[in-house]
Amino acid sequence: WVYLVQVLLTGVTKYYSNLPVVVDGQPYEARIANTIHISTQLSDVLNPRQTASNITLELRNHDQALTTLFDSYTWGNRVVRVYVGQGSNLSANYSQVFEGRVRFPNGLRWNETTAFVMVNDRRNTDSKLLPVNSSNAGSTPRYGTAEFSLVETKSLTTAKQILIGDYGTARSERIRAVCVNTTTREFRLVSNKFAPISAIQLVYKQEGLTGFRSVTFTSPNLTLGSFILGVAYNPDKDVITAHAKGVKTSGGTLIETPSRVIKYILQTHLGVATSGINQTIFNTLETNTSGIKLRRHITSELDSAVLLEEISRECGLDVFIKNGQYHAQTINYLPGTSLTTFDQTDIVSGSFEVVDDPNLAYFNSITVGYNFNPETGAYKKKDRSNATSISDVGATIAREFTFNWLYDDTDTDSRMTSLLFMFANKLLVVSVRLKHRAMLHYLADRFILNYKNNLEN
Repeated sequence: WVYLVQVLLTGVTKYYSNLPVVVDGQPYEARIANTIHISTQLSDVLNPRQTASNITLELRNHDQALTTLFDSYTWGNRVVRVYVGQGSNLSANYSQVFEGRVRFPNGLRWNETTAFVMVNDRRNTDSKLLPVNSSNAGSTPRYGTAEFSLVETKSLTTAKQILIGDYGTARSERIRAVCVNTTTREFRLVSNKFAPISAIQLVYKQEGLTGFRSVTFTSPNLTLGSFILGVAYNPDKDVITAHAKGVKTSGGTLIETPSRVIKYILQTHLGVATSGINQTIFNTLETNTSGIKLRRHITSELDSAVLLEEISRECGLDVFIKNGQYHAQTINYLPGTSLTTFDQTDIVSGSFEVVDDPNLAYFNSITVGYNFNPETGAYKKKDRSNATSISDVGATIAREFTFNWLYDDTDTDSRMTSLLFMFANKLLVVSVRLKHRAMLHYLADRFILNYKNNLEN
């Protein structure tokens, strides 16, 4: 197999391979000294993360050409792409198996014969701490007196919020507001960098230990995510909450379905370009999950990778990078095209193995916390069990989940049913190593495994 490496330096792209080849008319220098070791995987359904694989390129440097390039160009944080395949056409004959950025610092070393380039996986460089490190956070991602001289003391240095989904009047839950001017009683529900939002409907006030009551407000500004409180406010003891709806698409649609929420996080907050997202796959996901509604009021620092994992777990999705683009699909997704069939001739001898529940994932009773209420800090709870499974194994094996995005009873019931269906039955996992024909396949690819046990005919 041929390995192709593209290094995108400023003003020039360098092309390297393990063999002298010409692909799409572009010559590749045969400088790759050793097979590139790439290890990546999609973890199990309950912990849906694509693990990152950092790599080291070993490039022949007998003529000191790499040493000269290291001196002449900035390599730190430059994009590196790796392809595997055979042939003269990149799109038809090769699969992109890795994309990342040259590590900085400590990403380069060399000697008289070999140059080493350490590259961090793209998932590591894309991941950010939100909201403060969002691509759109601006220079003041926290509330402070430099921007708001009369901001309430209790909100100083707190992160400016992100509002996703529906906390409107059709629901009982409300979100907390931050007072940015204690004199004019101006409040913010989101950072203006993460607006406009869709609606500010009703405002509530709690005085000390009393219950919340509806109060008047004026000047709702969806572009700023702000309003003016119409009653007195004591920042030392009062709490203000609101019914509101979050960010929307350019066409005015509330962003709340899994596909739209994931795209919003990727594009608005991680800075992923439109070309870095497989639009066809996301459109399919929108069709398949359009009935599911998500919401979240993000008010403290959270890793974007964790947010995407939560959505994947709660909605039963795989989110991964393939061919340089983000993909998101349901775990039971089957493509419309025909599937590749691997048979016994493709299997490495002695590698076929069936394991009973290798990750100890089995359970027959489930408790879920969902529909988080930002006003009270509490979750609703649901319990469900599989009586047949409990009877079969003679024991109740319970597992508890916390859903931070799902809030609707129907959506939560559906996910609990799905989890019990998968994990309250016998969990057999097939493990097999396939030969070189599998090189052109990647994470989350669906295929048919046609296996015959000769001993049992």
